[in-house]
Amino acid sequence: MGAKDWLICYADDTLASVLAARPELDRVATDALVRRLFPAHEVTPVGANEEVLEDVGDHLAFEEPYWAGELPATEDEEDEEYSFPFHPLELGEAALDHLFGFVLEGHGGPPGDTSVDPFEIPLAAYRLTAASRT
Repeated sequence: MGAKDWLICYADDTLASVLAARPELDRVATDALVRRLFPAHEVTPVGANEEVLEDVGDHLAFEEPYWAGELPATEDEEDEEYSFPFHPLELGEAALDHLFGFVLEGHGGPPGDTSVDPFEIPLAAYRLTAASRT
């Protein structure tokens, strides 16, 4: 999942607990929801990797150590070319863990960790493009 990807989630409980229950993906209902949410766009199911980096909005508590420079992107302090004081993918993994209860790469969690295996979560992906005006 890249930085230009968005997650739209709705659940009757915390997302982590819902995903831990390994729900079945209703692709027809998901497709209908995406089309209702974005009626002015052409919607195409996809599975591509994309990248964008932005800092928008207030930081959540789990983000603070990253922005404070406590988890630097590089060990070499002379590397001033890096855009952020941390590696964006590491922050992304922390966000996934905090918000959804799983990570895609990196640590597997502490012993006894109850994180969801991301490869057991059914997902649907779409590409939105402006609909042609013909």
